[in-house]
Amino acid sequence: MSAAYKAGVVVGIVFVIIIFTALYRILKVNKNGKWNTDYDEKQMAVRGIGYKYGFFTILIYNAVLIVLSVLEVNLPMRPEMILCLGIFLSAIVFASYSIWNDAYIGLNMNAKGYSIFMISIGVINLLIGAFALKDQRVYVDGQLQTPFMNLLCFFAFALIGIEMILKSIKDKKEEAQED
Repeated sequence: MSAAYKAGVVVGIVFVIIIFTALYRILKVNKNGKWNTDYDEKQMAVRGIGYKYGFFTILIYNAVLIVLSVLEVNLPMRPEMILCLGIFLSAIVFASYSIWNDAYIGLNMNAKGYSIFMISIGVINLLIGAFALKDQRVYVDGQLQTPFMNLLCFFAFALIGIEMILKSIKDKKEEAQED
C-alpha cells in the first residue's frame, strides 16, 4: 500500500467522524444548546441489553475469526474489511434490538430528522459504492477492497431505516386496534 493510499484512508475516516459528529449534534441539540435526547428508565435498561447483545455479537464474530485464522482459512477481503464487518454486525444488532423494544429514539428526539439523517448517510454511501462498483474497485485480485465498506454502510443504514419504518407501522396498527 502506498503512503498516499494510507493517508487517504486516515483522512477519510477523520472526515467522516467530523461530519457525523456535526450532523449528530445538529439533530440532538436544541436551541438552548442542551441535548434533546432523554431516555426513560425502561429505555435505558433496554439499551443496556442491546449493547450487551452487540458486545456478544462482536465477541462471537472475533472468536469465529480466530478459528478461521487457526485453520488458515483466507477470507476474500482485506483485513480492514474483516474488522469493519464486525463493527457493522454489532451495531446492527444493537440498533435492531433497541428499535423493536422502543429504545432507539429518545423521548425528545426528532424522529423524522433522525430518519432523514440515516437515509442521507445511506444514500451517500450507496452512491460512493456504486461508483466504486462501476470503476471495478470493489473486488480486486480476489479480495473485497475498502470501497466495499460504503456498501456495508449503506446496507446497515438501510436496514436500520427499514426497521424504523416497520416499527412505526406496527405501532400505528396497534394504536388503531386499541381505539
